[in-house]
Formats: sequence, C-alpha cells, structure tokens
Amino acid sequence: MNAVPLMILAQLGASMLSQVGERGTRSGLSKRPQSGESCARTVYFYAVIEADIDPLTAPTFLYLGGGPGESSPIAPMGFAGPCNLDSASDRPVLNEFSWTKRANSVWVDAPAPTGFSTGPVERTLNGAVANLIQFVDEFFKKNEKLNKNVHLVGSSSSASVVAMLGARILKVSGRKIDLKGLMMISGVVGPSALYRGCLEIAKERALLSKKNLDKMEANLEKCLKGISECNELGPGRPPLGYHCRKATVTCESLLVDPIRKTGTSVYDLRVDDGNEEDLYAFELGDFEDFLNLESVQEHLGVSKWWYVENEEVFEVFGQYTTYDTTHFVTELLNKGMK
Repeated sequence: MNAVPLMILAQLGASMLSQVGERGTRSGLSKRPQSGESCARTVYFYAVIEADIDPLTAPTFLYLGGGPGESSPIAPMGFAGPCNLDSASDRPVLNEFSWTKRANSVWVDAPAPTGFSTGPVERTLNGAVANLIQFVDEFFKKNEKLNKNVHLVGSSSSASVVAMLGARILKVSGRKIDLKGLMMISGVVGPSALYRGCLEIAKERALLSKKNLDKMEANLEKCLKGISECNELGPGRPPLGYHCRKATVTCESLLVDPIRKTGTSVYDLRVDDGNEEDLYAFELGDFEDFLNLESVQEHLGVSKWWYVENEEVFEVFGQYTTYDTTHFVTELLNKGMK
C-alpha cells in the first residue's frame, strides 16, 4: 500500500460546525488532514472525527456503510456524526445524539470505488477484505492514539465484512489492534434465516394468497440448495462466486419478489414500495447535492462526482448475500468479543 494524500471528512465537519454555532471552536472537531490508503490502484477514502471527550482516552469505532456500495459519509451526516443535513435548508445542524460525543470515529468508503474512493471495482469479497485488513493495519500503526477499545461497525451487507475483518484481525497475533467488539446494524449474516424469514412474515401478515404462499414454501428448498452450493467449501472458507450469484438470483426472485410484486415495501411492510420515508421520524437533506458542491469537495481534497450508492459495486458484491458468515461471528464470540 502507498499513502495517497486525501483531506478527511472531519474537515467537512469543521466547516459544517462553523456554520451552526460555537461548537466548532470547543468540540475539537477541526481535525488535521490524514491520508487515504491505496491497494495497487485502489484508494480508500476515509474520515476521522475525534471524540468530544478526551480523544486519548475515548474508544474508537470504524464504520463501513451497507449497500453494498453505500458511501459511509451518509452515516455521520445522517444520524451518527456531529451534524445532520437538514431537509428544509440542506444545511448542517448540530446533532445532539452524535456518536462522536464519546467515541473517536473512522468512516471508510469500501469496497472501491464506493463514495470518494477511487480505482477499479474490487472483484471479490475475499479480496476486498484482504485490502481492508491491510488498510486497518496501516491506519492504526500511523494513528496509535486511536488504537484503543476498537469496535468495527457494519451496516446491512457490511455486517458480514466486519465479521470477516474482525476474525482475521484476531487470527494474526502480530496485529496490534485493540479490537474489543463489533456492531452489526440490520446485518446480513445468515442467509438461510433471512430467506426463511421472508416466507414466515408473508404467512404471518397474510401478504399473499394461500396458493402463492404454498408456492413460496416449495421454492424455499431451491433457495436453500443454492445457499448450500454457494457455501460448498465449508464454514469460514471463501464463497464460490458463480454459485453465490446464482443462489442470490434464485432466492430473491422466488422469496422476495413475490412480496415486492404486491406493491408492499420489503423494508417496511407498513408502506408501499418506494414510500419508506413516509414514516421516518426525521427527514434529511440532499446528500448528493451537498457533497458535490465545489466548495465542499475543496474542503475534502477530492474531485469526484459523489453518489449515495455505487451501482457497479452493488452489482459485484450483491451476489454475496447468500454467503453465510455466521462462522466468523461465532469465532469472534468464542474469543471474547462483544
């Protein structure tokens, strides 16, 4: 890996804070520039925001967005950082519930070229995790003061990634990373349970006719067979890409699409597909407009059109929905992780 200079998103946080009040001068969030990391031609963009409490004693978490292909800056600007992007004004406002009040944070755009990361699309899950391990190793070597009480946080599809990452960190004693635990938000880890759940919820909520429910039940076995083929090499072994892609297409078409075709959202059964935001407790501004402002990108030291989600990354890594990473979670728990 070669270091590639990139301004961190924390500078954006500093810019945001200067617009909304005194907190920027007293919170210690105007951080100095860090650097991105590159693996071959892959360059990961990351952001560091230090804790409001003493950063030298605060724990640290490293966050990966979901998707796959969702850019991590959505999280600090949406719910977990010092400022949220207000929907009415598309301007930043202070977030009293910021995770960074009591923890140092590292927000990473991965796999490449998610968000502000650059380079060719990473092609395999194992390859992306290997690059992330190298990134994490180098990051904490260069930022030793942040290497304490470290937690990995993965949202949705990245729950599997942080489980794999955590397990590999613990396997190599030479890695001096003070890993204490993981957080998996709406994690996709056990595909068999996920797709069984589609059938169970369809029955419980009477989302389909009996005829279609019976058809779904019969198709569940096809899905489970595909999942088995995806994981044919055994627990903890690499997924078989071709079989995983085939299994994911099978499971989605036979167990998710029937619900989607009713017009019901598969993310929130209370609303129609596409209307998930209707019941959100709060509304956020337009991330894409904000992060593509020339002035904002100058603060970040980047020059790339930013998208909420990278479709190419989604296309490549979406196939791993049927890869079972329960083994890695079990390994972590057995080694005392929380």
